[in-house]
Formats: sequence, C-alpha cells, structure tokens
Amino acid sequence: MILVGGFWAWRHSVDNFGVVISGPAPVYRSDQMTPETLSETIHRLGIRTVLNLRGPNPGDAWYDHERAATLASGATQIDMPLSSCDWMSRAQAQALAQALKDSPRPLLIHCFHGSERTGLASAMTRLLSEGQTLEDAGRSFSWRYLFLGLGDGVVTLRQFQQYENWLISHKIRHSPTQFMAWLKADFQPRSPSREEWPYDPYPLVIRSHPAENATGLAHQPNSSETALK
Repeated sequence: MILVGGFWAWRHSVDNFGVVISGPAPVYRSDQMTPETLSETIHRLGIRTVLNLRGPNPGDAWYDHERAATLASGATQIDMPLSSCDWMSRAQAQALAQALKDSPRPLLIHCFHGSERTGLASAMTRLLSEGQTLEDAGRSFSWRYLFLGLGDGVVTLRQFQQYENWLISHKIRHSPTQFMAWLKADFQPRSPSREEWPYDPYPLVIRSHPAENATGLAHQPNSSETALK
C-alpha cells in the first residue's frame, strides 16, 4: 500500500504527464495543472492548443485561471464537456474526433486527474493517427496514468472496447479511416449517455483564441461550436 500510495503521489506531482504522439506534431496528456505550470509547459513545449475536457466553467477559479494562462501564453484553448460516467453522444464523439484531428499541434489534452476522460481522448488520438495500432490506443488506459478501470472509468474504457469488439465481429482491421467511419455510422452510446439528456446546457465545442478578450460567453443557439469572447 505504501508503494501504491507513493506512486500515486509521484504521478500527481508530475501532473500525470505523458506523451501520446511523438514526432514533429506531438500530442501530450496531463491532469489539471496549476496556471503557473500550464504556462511554463506551453512555453517549454511550444504548445499551440490546450484541449480541456472538463468543459467551460466561467466563474470557477480553476477555469478562469487556466484560460487566462493559456491565452496569455499564446495558445488556443478548446473546451469540451466530457463525462467520465456518461457515454458520449454520437455528435459529441464526432466533434471530439474532429477537434483531435484539426487542432494545431503541439496539443495538450487534460481533464481533472488525467486518467479517464484524458485516457479516452488519448486513445482516440492514436486511433486517428497513421502508424498507431489498436494495441497502442489501448495503452492509453493504463495504471501508469492512474487509470484503474473502476467506477466511472469503466464507461470511458467501454467506449473504446465497443470499437474493438466491432472490428472483431466484422473481421476488419483498424485504420484511421475505418475508425472515423465507425464513429459516424456504427457507434452506439449505451446508458447512461449524453443523448438521454433532455437538453444540452452548453455547446459541444468552445474555442478561445489568444487575441480574444475573456469577458464572457458568446452563446450561439443550435450550434455545436462557439467561442468565448
């Protein structure tokens, strides 16, 4: 127990940081960094986009400070509200995949602990990348990133496993093109899922660019993407 506790404390002390994709267009993962650590990381690694999977929370200190640090450091912030205990909706899954594909890199992905939601987004990043295998993607859900596959974490893992099982049942090999096609046509959210919500309290994607002023939310009804102004 002492060793487990020590490992847990050490991973948090280094912000549960890891490399998802290396090379000229890298992708990184982490937990919720302090504004000071986030700013230093953006400058040190040349981060161009921060993907926050906790969603937009204007008025909450952690969110306001993170967003201010990201923009002041010259990076774009993308806010996507994912849940670790609800399945993504089909629209949400496709929006996340598109954001992972299109966001300027280097890209940093994070949630609160950097384990469950970040594990799912990291797996999707690998599934969308040439040269990455299904096994590579599965390693995104690892005890090394404090992922235990218990409680809430079961939902994030099962979304990846649904694709894995679909490939097996159809005797198809994984490819980025195949994964995108599956998301669009065959991904089936289980219960509980965002599709069961009676309404959407916020857009699926919110982007904040460095030149923008952080004064409030420009809400666009019937749009899955908007921006903080």
